[in-house]
Amino acid sequence: MDSSEFISKSRKITCREAEAMIPDYLEDRLSDKDLAVFLNHINNCNKCHDELETNFMVDLTVRYLNEEDPQGSFNLKPMLQKNINEKTARLVHKHRMRKLRALIFFITMMLIILWLLDLAHVLGITDAAAEFFRGIGR
Repeated sequence: MDSSEFISKSRKITCREAEAMIPDYLEDRLSDKDLAVFLNHINNCNKCHDELETNFMVDLTVRYLNEEDPQGSFNLKPMLQKNINEKTARLVHKHRMRKLRALIFFITMMLIILWLLDLAHVLGITDAAAEFFRGIGR
């Protein structure tokens, strides 16, 4: 699943809701669910993307001017796109890790169930293995 598929599955919000989320986005205070919703809206709404771009520029400019020794270029559009891409990638990574943890949990539970069934001699795996190794030893 690429990032656009994951993000596009989130619920829809209005422009007013998206604009209200901009300060939290800039301060990196959105939950994963809210970030997915916000990014979905921003990626599909030019008006809100422009509003985010304006807020991002103001925020970054203030931070830049407050630095004693500013370094690097100050090309804001690529900086905003990089910021959006990084947050999208982080969100997708977290989503994949949750799925991986769920898969590992499921496999572990299945192995425990198989082990318990074998201990109860329902499956006979241990008995069959013991018989096999006894046959090799003869």
